[in-house]
This record gives sequence, structure tokens and C-alpha cells, in this order.
Amino acid sequence: METKQKFVVLFEDEQLCVCKKPPGLPCESAKMSQPDLVKLLKKRYFLKDPEQREPYIGLVHRLDQPVGGIMVLARTPRAAEGLSRQIRERRFVKQYLAVVTPEKEPEECSGHFKDYLKKEGTANRSRIADKEERQAKLAEMDYEIIGQQIYQERKLMLVKVTLGTGRHHQIRAQLSFHGMPLMFDRKYRPSSYGEQELRNAALFAYHLEFAHPETGKVMEFTQYPEAFPFSLFPFP
Repeated sequence: METKQKFVVLFEDEQLCVCKKPPGLPCESAKMSQPDLVKLLKKRYFLKDPEQREPYIGLVHRLDQPVGGIMVLARTPRAAEGLSRQIRERRFVKQYLAVVTPEKEPEECSGHFKDYLKKEGTANRSRIADKEERQAKLAEMDYEIIGQQIYQERKLMLVKVTLGTGRHHQIRAQLSFHGMPLMFDRKYRPSSYGEQELRNAALFAYHLEFAHPETGKVMEFTQYPEAFPFSLFPFP
């Protein structure tokens, strides 16, 4: 999976960096030759430092490689701990936009999903599990249907997702289980709509809210996706 887009820095200071990650760019890759967000940010700050010291970049949350959107990365261990604490205490707001292909008309336009997910490492996917299953983890999210469109005689819905937890492939797995699979997501719905699988997911992290780990100031960032299939829906 490749991307020709570049990451965009939305805010930076000595403690953190907020940027928009393009879909297709991994957050971190084990392959030295493969570009990733952490490598690119380290290069950015290395070149800016007159003493050319090794920069610290701490990943406190992640986006899957096919998913684009807003991320915050820590530039000091202290900032990393402060942001991680907010995530653990659920004071770190992450909201996504998803384009789904509903299998039936949803009973409610908004609601709360509470499931248990178990990661299947060999298949690189997660599945809904029983609470008692070993290594099953609680997964919670709120959803709200905020738009509808007809595309090639098929109904599409734009769904806003607010995560309560951050599990592996959580949004993709939960939406699919509850009858609203992501458009073109063949991993979680083999019969997903579309004659060709997209390289990038119909999922975008569009809103991020947290307290600055040093000053305590509330930081809010919003970016709307522009690529297909999001381009089918109007945004402010």
C-alpha cells in the first residue's frame, strides 16, 4: 500500500506535534526502508536542531495504515505519559467519520455499542467474542448516522463514531458485526459493496480533543476528509 500524499503538521511546540496522517502511510514500520510517520517526524526535527540530536517521538495512539486523519505525537517522555494518562482515564476524545453500506435499515440513528473483541494475530483481524473468552477485551463506541447518499443504486451512510476504547480494528469489526460494514472493507465483510477493493479505508479520524500535557489548555482539532467516498457527502 502506497501513498503519494504528505503528512500535514497542524500544531507543534516543544512538547507535542499534531498532524494529519494520509491514508496509506503507516504510523510505524519495522522495515527501515519503508517510510512511516515516526521516521518522517524524526527527520523533520533532526534537521531543525542545530545540534542534530536524536529526536524523541512517542506514539500514544495509532491509526491503521489504510486510515487517514488527525494524530498527536509526543516530543518528550513527560508529554507521552501525560497524554497516555488521559487516554487511560478516557479524557482523550477521538472521533471518526465512516462511510458504511448498511445491510438493513438501522433501528436507531444513534446509539452505543458495547462488545468484546479478541484479536486474531495470524489473520490480522479482530472478532466479536464472549466476555469469558481468554484475551477478550471490552470495546465501546458511540455512533450517529449523520448523512445518507445513493451511489450506483446502493444506499451509503455517513456515520460519526466516538471511541470509548481503542482496540485493534475496533471500528471496522464492531460496525460490521452490527450490520454497517465499511464500504469496500473486504476483510470484515467479504461481500462488501464495490467491484474493486480500495487501497484506503472509508474511515477517517476527523476530530481530536485533549488537554495539553504541560499547560492543561484544551486542544481541539478538526479536519474533514476530501477523498472518495467522503466526497459524496457535504461537509461544513
